[in-house]
Order: sequence, then C-alpha cells, then structure tokens
Amino acid sequence: MMKSIDHIGQRCSDPRGIVEFYTQVLGAKFVRAVAATKISTGEDTPHLNVFLRLPDGKIGRAHV
Repeated sequence: MMKSIDHIGQRCSDPRGIVEFYTQVLGAKFVRAVAATKISTGEDTPHLNVFLRLPDGKIGRAHV
C-alpha cells in the first residue's frame, strides 16, 4: 500500500485505467477529476487532474 504521495505527472492514453490501477491495486479512493489546459510553465497542455484519497486519509493528485 502507498503511504504518502504529493503528486504524480504522467501521460497516458487511458485515464480510466490509471484511476482503476490506483484504486483497485493500490487501495486509493477516487475523489474527483478536473480538466485543465495549462501547466505550471504556462504551456497549453490539456490534461486531467485526478484527486485520490490515500489509505492514510491524505489526498494526493495525479496529472494524467
């Protein structure tokens, strides 16, 4: 089981599969997903921020 995480940035063609992996394999709980277009550098890069509740109750974020 994961103990802690700040965030993960990864490119993928199957965001649903990523959420299923974190929830079904690693035991996180899906909280919400938010679509965004800009990254911290200001570059236009459409992506999805997925928020997951970890087993210790903290919320982590994955960019997919």
